[in-house]
Amino acid sequence: MTPPRPRRPPRPAILATFPTLLTALTLAISCPCRARAQPAAPPAAPEQQPPEKAPEDPSALSRRAVEAFERHDYPTAESCLRRQLELQPGNYIALYNLACVRAAIGDATGAADLLLESIEQGFDDIRQLRRDPSLDAVRADPRIAKVMAHWAEVLDARLEGNLDGLTRLFPDSYERRKDPALRLAYLSAFDARTFEQARNEVETVGAWGLDHVFIDLRDPPNSDPANPGPQIPDPWVIVILPKQEHFLRWALATYGPDAINSFRAIGGSYDHDEKRLVTQDIGATLRHEFFHVLHWRSMNHAGQVHAIWIQEGLCSLVEDYDKDDKGRIEPTPSWRTNIAKRLEKAGRLTPIEKLGAMTQAQFVSSRPLANYAQARAFFLYLWQRGKLDAWYARYLATYREDATGIRAAEIVMDMPVADLNKDYRAWLRNLPAVPEEIAPGKASLGVEVEPGDGDGPVVASIVKRRGSGPSLILGDTISAINGRPTRDIAELVRVLSDFQVGQTVTINYRRGSRHGTLELVLVPASSGLPQPR
Repeated sequence: MTPPRPRRPPRPAILATFPTLLTALTLAISCPCRARAQPAAPPAAPEQQPPEKAPEDPSALSRRAVEAFERHDYPTAESCLRRQLELQPGNYIALYNLACVRAAIGDATGAADLLLESIEQGFDDIRQLRRDPSLDAVRADPRIAKVMAHWAEVLDARLEGNLDGLTRLFPDSYERRKDPALRLAYLSAFDARTFEQARNEVETVGAWGLDHVFIDLRDPPNSDPANPGPQIPDPWVIVILPKQEHFLRWALATYGPDAINSFRAIGGSYDHDEKRLVTQDIGATLRHEFFHVLHWRSMNHAGQVHAIWIQEGLCSLVEDYDKDDKGRIEPTPSWRTNIAKRLEKAGRLTPIEKLGAMTQAQFVSSRPLANYAQARAFFLYLWQRGKLDAWYARYLATYREDATGIRAAEIVMDMPVADLNKDYRAWLRNLPAVPEEIAPGKASLGVEVEPGDGDGPVVASIVKRRGSGPSLILGDTISAINGRPTRDIAELVRVLSDFQVGQTVTINYRRGSRHGTLELVLVPASSGLPQPR
């Protein structure tokens, strides 16, 4: 059975391409199929009681169903799930869990019907399907066996259906491109050069993630040791790089009007249930959300759902990085670690065991900026101590013992949690603070900027006029300095802080649809340039 996780209401329409393939696969099987109904005389469940009255909140219904299933109270579990499906028609998690309930009471054929409907509506985790003991009898159904044998075709068909279904929110004029190695399908409104830069960003972050965190995803790729046989492809993820008006239209359609303001600040999201990443910028947000893609793949491979502080801490880690002399990325201090430093100085830093014990609701609703900052700071600490890869491998191995990840940290750092907190706080005190504004007199480009369209800050005014020669002009988008990305104002401020007045730097810029480079001598800033939040 699949534990509940926060999920948006599913799309009301079933996508055309995928059900056609699924129907073709299942109709090719010569076996009797009955309507989904209660069997005439199901095996009696032990000590069954009348179903409890179901709550009306879908999330509460899902939790109640899982709890009832675990104590073998199948009537209550079924009642909750059927009510959830009335409130959320087509919710594939509820359909999957209802299949588990029907299988538990001996209705293998009815369970297979429900499982096929779950797959049609979006279930795509074949590893879960293969290892779930609740579905042992269902996997013997010839229809299920046929679908599992053609799983790669199922995923490909779903991708095409999902892409076609997005045309109501994102125009056909968006460029489409697939990355088979990373199992990504892009929809991009950016020009060709910027789109290429975005894909390079994803590849760079992905390579670092596979080398230093998610080593389990590469050796061997897409394999399932418990079920030897052909390699299992991961589900495709759609990455959408939209125009701002289309991003806001998507946010309104997906999350409602109350989310518009927050999404202007956040910049994007990855919805694992929908396998869809949407981002306004190709810098910190794209890096963060793509790392969620990799992390969810790792969790699915392991059959785990990691603590929220781990999910957000790891993904925040790649928001800000520099490159060493060999071109390898190095996560770096950022405005988030500044927050953690201020908390430590004020004596308000959360001990890591308390951070690890937070529920998702606690993490994102109570001081979320502080929680994200502390999570990122701790994983930067593990990285700089040279223990990040060892910690993640140990965490996968000890997850059943301690899902918070604290025990894994104690093991790889070879110290109890009390000493770990002390060492972490001492490291944090010595961590350099990152400038959050360009102070008067510090190195600047001689311009004022404002947030752009996702590929870099835009020149809003010229503060210091230069003589003859190439120069930035109003409306230019600044995308890099000396090859270091500057995709938002925070990143621009951080990168500029490493240079001195009088140094000559190479600027990558976009002027309309034309991309270019120019060399500028850095000048002293005449007034502070704040970093927006």
